[in-house]
Amino acid sequence: MHSAFHIEPVLKKSAYKITALDVWDERLVIATEEGVLLLLREQEGAHIVEFEVEETRRNFSKRPIVQMQMAQGLGVMVSLTTEIVQVNELPSLDMSAQLLKTRGAHSFSLSLDLSPAVLTVAVRNKLLFFRW
Repeated sequence: MHSAFHIEPVLKKSAYKITALDVWDERLVIATEEGVLLLLREQEGAHIVEFEVEETRRNFSKRPIVQMQMAQGLGVMVSLTTEIVQVNELPSLDMSAQLLKTRGAHSFSLSLDLSPAVLTVAVRNKLLFFRW
């Protein structure tokens, strides 16, 4: 039987419930239900794939993070909590904006292929477009 993937455990045991993840440069960025953001980096010289926690941002969000996307081309990270969409600067991850009109949002899509880039946010039964 052909197997297209080789499975390697990356984080064997976490104290947090993982809700979203993305890749940023050589880091694996993990968002959690507790609002914590973990940055993991692959260990150099390991014969198998092993990651170590490089940084833990315990106070990243007061609410659970349900979705996130790293947008290196724009120099930002967009995240959705159970309350609102926020934009954080890369590489510092400092918050640059909370999109107040997104209160009650349940999903977003960031299209980097368009010029300018477009962030579409679903809020209840309507869609909001934000352009860079």
